Amino acid sequence: MCSEKTIFMDYDGTIHDWDGVFKRSLNGVLGLSGEEFFDIWTYRIHRGIIHEEYLDKHDNIEFHCQLLFEYLGESYDEQISRNIIELLQEAQEKAKTMPDFFPDAIQTLRELNENGYTLCLSTGTGVELKAESMKKMFGKNFFSFLFSEPLLGYLKTEPDYYLNALQRVNVKPYEAISVGDTPLSDILPAKMVNMRAIWLNRRGEKWPRDLRVKPDFTVNNLLEIISLLSK
Repeated sequence: MCSEKTIFMDYDGTIHDWDGVFKRSLNGVLGLSGEEFFDIWTYRIHRGIIHEEYLDKHDNIEFHCQLLFEYLGESYDEQISRNIIELLQEAQEKAKTMPDFFPDAIQTLRELNENGYTLCLSTGTGVELKAESMKKMFGKNFFSFLFSEPLLGYLKTEPDYYLNALQRVNVKPYEAISVGDTPLSDILPAKMVNMRAIWLNRRGEKWPRDLRVKPDFTVNNLLEIISLLSK
């Protein structure tokens, strides 16, 4: 894999432990534990129903709430929905002001920098704030390029997100690799434009059965990609 010298690195779930922030903030809502709420919201609602059927409502949190009540078999409650939205906003603010980074992620970024890789932070929204929070905490700017959906004009689930980013970095698809924890935004669209892709599977999940495209490699923590890239 030595031909790839440019790495597109996801943020939430890959570098930053957004999952932990989410679970602590939503614990107890609708009688669910934080783990249960996270699993339903993220995997059943967002990555399942929204990514499969309603990509145009990707960022519509109220619609997510409607689907949540439907999934649970309960009548929609507008007040509880507003409370969920407020708790999510508070969680996002906590993630900005008190970010919780995976230890293996920071060590990996440092080694990749030292080994001469060009790092691109690729995320949905708030990419500047995310990069700045890392710079403040670690005193170093790890990334040469910052990419987000508003900047590129495409959702991260769309192949054009990566095509546009590749053009801005001025590299060919075979010269870059995407690393992330979400199959539908970090792996599938990157593979569709002929990039290589590494799936970070921290939770030991199974690859979605309906996705025919598969990652080139699967790792359990980011440090594993150091040895992969050296082969």
